Amino acid sequence: PSERAELVDVIYKAYEDGYSFFMIEHNMDVVMNLSHDITVLNFGCKIAEGTPEEIQHDPQVVKAYLGDRFRTEE
Repeated sequence: PSERAELVDVIYKAYEDGYSFFMIEHNMDVVMNLSHDITVLNFGCKIAEGTPEEIQHDPQVVKAYLGDRFRTEE
């Protein structure tokens, strides 16, 4: 976890200096803390694109990554 936090800090500082990043990352803490826009793939097919808030509530993303039985609070 401390290495993750350090990585986020380094990337964020580079972003503030004008760099842009394309990341492939599976750790949701990192993705949600760094990203302005997220594209979600499921078996190589794009199933969603949007802000972290939009992605967290997208029904296709929830189904693909958490399963049919998971329910989000509305």
